[in-house]
Amino acid sequence: MEVCKRIARVAAALTFVAAVVVIVVGLGWVPGADELVAGALDVKAAFEEPRELLAKGQRLDELLESERRAAKTKNDVAAEVIAGRLTLIEAAALFTAADAELDTWSMWVRMSRIEGSSDAERQCRKVIGYVEIALADEPSACREHVHRLTAELESELQRHGGTVSLPDSESVRLREI
Repeated sequence: MEVCKRIARVAAALTFVAAVVVIVVGLGWVPGADELVAGALDVKAAFEEPRELLAKGQRLDELLESERRAAKTKNDVAAEVIAGRLTLIEAAALFTAADAELDTWSMWVRMSRIEGSSDAERQCRKVIGYVEIALADEPSACREHVHRLTAELESELQRHGGTVSLPDSESVRLREI
């Protein structure tokens, strides 16, 4: 909000300066000022820059909020996996749905750093990573859950010839209700 106030103050100051310049040039008080001002001051650009900055700031706020929602969803899903209410495959489907509203480029960069031959397998490995983080203070429970989930992933890979098939996230949500 503070940025918006600063931008509004700058815009108001620029408006005042522009008005003074227009009056000075319009009345011809300074000989040759019209050519000098035309070359030195691009009033339109002066007003567009704050608008562009404001738009970029709003877009960053939207991206940050999307990231927060996705992270909360993933933490909640990881808790459900730990509690035994969701399978690894179901959790990966919900992770995929949570990632759907995130910025495509940043998702591609993050997913490319996770081992796996498909996005579905990488989502499964991401679920395992979230479970590890959630259980970081409980090493024995962490090892147990990671071992179980890794075995579940390996079983899924063997069953489907090296690939993972995720259910539709909506069907997983409906099952929970």
